Amino acid sequence: MYQLPATQLKTALQALPGLEAEQQSAALSERIDQAVAVVEGSAADPLDAWLKGLIVRLSGPRSAVDRRFVQLSLLIDQGEDTPGIRFVPDGQRGRFDNLATLLANIDSRVIVLLGQPGSGKTTLLQRLQLEEAWREHERPTGRVPFLSR
Repeated sequence: MYQLPATQLKTALQALPGLEAEQQSAALSERIDQAVAVVEGSAADPLDAWLKGLIVRLSGPRSAVDRRFVQLSLLIDQGEDTPGIRFVPDGQRGRFDNLATLLANIDSRVIVLLGQPGSGKTTLLQRLQLEEAWREHERPTGRVPFLSR
């Protein structure tokens, strides 16, 4: 639904059965208008408009990655031939508040993010994308945070 123009999205919301008609439809339409105002307010700068749209999308109720986060621990891979536990905590660095801090504190150019389905891998990467969009919006450097699936 994010790909629909705002007017079509509002029309689709009004046509949905089961919404408590006017009250919920009006509230959702107001949120759409607010999001459009944020994006259109920076139409002169397409990158800024894209960043604002990204921030609105990732902070919205569907994603809410601005409010979802778990503490991270960096584990060192001892190698598959290691007797005993293969992945051990990195005792030198401890825990991290966000992925950007973790990435800034490691020397490796490659990391592997492992986890069971539903464990939060995509949410973690979306959070990194949101944090980068916030930084880029506040202090533009020309960097474009994106997540490809």
